[in-house]
Amino acid sequence: MDESSNQGLLGLPQEIQEKILSYLSFDEIANLRNVCCDMNKLGSQILNKGFIQVDKYHSQIQREVKVQLPRRESERRNHPLARHVDILAAIETRLSLLSMTYMKYVSMGVCCFIPGKVLDEIYRVIKDVRKNTNPPRSHEMLQELRDISSMAMEHFDEHVVPLLKESMQANESSTLNSTFPVNGLSVPSPKPLFQSTPPLNASYPRLSYSLSTDNSARSSVLKQITSVKQQLRSNSNSLLTLRKDVTDSRARQMRVIQEQKRRLTTQDRKITLQAQKISEQERIINDLSKKMVENDRKFEEILSKVPLLNGDKSHKEEAGPSSESGSNRKRKSNHVAAQSRPKRSCRIK
Repeated sequence: MDESSNQGLLGLPQEIQEKILSYLSFDEIANLRNVCCDMNKLGSQILNKGFIQVDKYHSQIQREVKVQLPRRESERRNHPLARHVDILAAIETRLSLLSMTYMKYVSMGVCCFIPGKVLDEIYRVIKDVRKNTNPPRSHEMLQELRDISSMAMEHFDEHVVPLLKESMQANESSTLNSTFPVNGLSVPSPKPLFQSTPPLNASYPRLSYSLSTDNSARSSVLKQITSVKQQLRSNSNSLLTLRKDVTDSRARQMRVIQEQKRRLTTQDRKITLQAQKISEQERIINDLSKKMVENDRKFEEILSKVPLLNGDKSHKEEAGPSSESGSNRKRKSNHVAAQSRPKRSCRIK
């Protein structure tokens, strides 16, 4: 029995291997990458293909749903497919975040799309949305997807990315050392820290070196490395500029927010003072209203007494001439009686 017959699954053609592994979930395929280097390479290719396929599948379902929606935005909210659209939009946002996190390093060929469980969950949610006519709300249906994808991205940024950067720097330094001979002998470059997995449909050039490279090949390689370094410097400078702009914009926004808060505090203080003044004015108005009511009552009492006073005055005026004429007549009669009496002489003894 020859050696190829003892290899089992790995001895089969790649198409048959992928067909066999297609019956497994992406999470199981991600776990199989720990078996050996060949299985790591095969599993990485399947995971990368899986991410591209799920992105295409999501775009297809999203187009099919949007075709059935009305053109008016006001009518879309009450449409039976409104929840479908919300869920698919949330999945699109999650796919964008995953792409920004992983695909940069996948395109460089230093890793693959690691979280296979995220792909399984995305497929499950999309199939449920397609089959269910009345799905639950987006935050309920996407809770598991948000949790596992967020944990995967955080773990990748905190633990995997630093190792990838160190490995890339080591590979770059080993590449530079392998191009220069020492004492007329070519020194081979050290092996990389891990076996990198090539991405799907990779179109970037891969540099291959041999021990008998001539000066022209060496100079062209050095030019390429110099151009790559210059591009990295320009990218780092642009990144620093963007960070500075973001920091400045945040500082400006914070200043504007603090100014707005100060103005709001001042306005609240003024509103409080105005409310106190208004309450004081209302109290004064109430007191004046009470005084006016009291004055109106007194004025009505006075007006009610005026006819009585007018009646007493007229009665006195009528009674006054009659009494005066009676006294005059009495006085005149007494004067006449005194004149008619005889005069008596009085002697002094």
